[in-house]
Amino acid sequence: MRHLLVIAGLGMLLLAGCTASGPLAGGDNYAHLYGKRSTGLRLEARVYHPSSERSLIYFKLRTSDLLYKSGGQGAPFRAQVLLRYVAYAPDMRTVLDSASTMVRDQGEQPDTNKELIGTLEMRDAGGRQDLVLLVTAHDIHRDLETSVAINVQRVAGGRQDFLPLDERGVPLFDDHLAPGTELRVLCEQHAGKALSVAHYPAQRQLPRPIFAETAAATPLAPDSTHQRSIPGDGRFVLTTPEAGFLHLRVDTARELGYTVFALDESYTDVSSGRDLVGPLRYITSNQEWERITGSTEPRREVERFWLDAAGAIDWVARPTTALNASRAPIYEWFADGMANTCWNAVDRHVLAGRGDQLAILHDSPVTHSKKGITYRELQARVASLAGALRAKGVKKGDRVIIYMPMIPEALEA
Repeated sequence: MRHLLVIAGLGMLLLAGCTASGPLAGGDNYAHLYGKRSTGLRLEARVYHPSSERSLIYFKLRTSDLLYKSGGQGAPFRAQVLLRYVAYAPDMRTVLDSASTMVRDQGEQPDTNKELIGTLEMRDAGGRQDLVLLVTAHDIHRDLETSVAINVQRVAGGRQDFLPLDERGVPLFDDHLAPGTELRVLCEQHAGKALSVAHYPAQRQLPRPIFAETAAATPLAPDSTHQRSIPGDGRFVLTTPEAGFLHLRVDTARELGYTVFALDESYTDVSSGRDLVGPLRYITSNQEWERITGSTEPRREVERFWLDAAGAIDWVARPTTALNASRAPIYEWFADGMANTCWNAVDRHVLAGRGDQLAILHDSPVTHSKKGITYRELQARVASLAGALRAKGVKKGDRVIIYMPMIPEALEA
C-alpha cells in the first residue's frame, strides 16, 4: 500500500515503496556539472511558476542514495541533506540570489527505498526574467554532493508555467511518458484561460545530414489541434497520444508553451541484457556478431565486447567492468577505470609519430572557410590554453565554464 507523509516546514513528501514518476520513456537532460560529485547521489529538480510573482523549486532525492546513521543506539536511523540553490545571470558570472535548507529524514531501517520530494521557494532574484539556477544536494553523512543546472524563464505561457502531476498529485520530473498515460497538469497562473493543444505525430525518418545541400526540411506540423478551457483551480487532465508529442499554448501567436512527449517501442528501451545486443550490429564484425548473438549469456558477451574495445585507448587504471547497472536507470560506463582524455586524444598520437597528420578539419558553413590543424599544432594550442588557465589561478578540482561556438578552439578547451 502506498502512503504519503507530509513533513511540515519544508513542504516535503516521503513516498514509500513507490516512484514518483509516470510510465518512464525517457528523460529531461539538464546539465549535470562536475566537481566533487558522485553519480551515486541522484537529484532531480524542476521549476514551476504558480504566478508571475512566485517561483517554486521542486526536488527529488532517493533514500537509497543517502547514508542513515543511528548514533550507535539502533533505530531510528537519520539522514541529513543540505539542499541549496544559487541563481546566476545568464553569463554565469553574476550571482543574483541563493538560499539553502536542511532536509532531514528518519526511519526504522538504514536501507529504505523511498523518494523524498520537496519544494523550496525561489526568491525574486532581482526581477530577472531569465537566469540559470544551480541546485545542489549535499549528503552530510557521506560528504558527497550532486548538482543540477536549470534554465529559468519567467515568461508568461512558458513551459515552467505548467507542472505535470501523477494520479496522486505528486510532481513528475520527466516530460517523456508512455503512450496512453493519463497526465494531470497544474497551471494556476493561467486558470480560466483558453488552452490550445496540438498533437504532432512521431517523426520516424532519419535526420538530414548537418551540411546537406538539399532543400530545407519541412517544418513540423500538427495533425490535430483542439481548444480547451483551463478550470478555475488551474488543474486539468490530458492523455498522452500513441506516439509523438503534445504542445500546449495559452498564446497561439507564439510557439512558447509546454510539451509532453509520448515515446513508443520505436525508441530504444534497455530492460534486459538482450536489449544491449541490437545496436552492436552496426559496429561489430560478422564473427563478433555471430558470437554475441549465439551466446546464451548476451549480457556477458556485451561486457566482453566493450572491455575489448576499451583496450584501444591508454588507461591510467584499466577498468574491470564495462557497464555498471547496479543503480539503473542511472548507468555508469567503465566506472572503476581512470583515463586521461587529453593524452588519448592528442599527446599519444604525437608520441607515436603522427604529429604531422591532420587532427582537426574545420569546414565552416558560416564563413565558407576550411582550416586544418595537425596533432602537433593541436598539442601546442592545448598546452597554451592550459598555461593561460593556470596563470589565472585555475587549479585541479576547479570548475571552469567556457562557452564557444562550434570552432576548433571549443575542442581545444
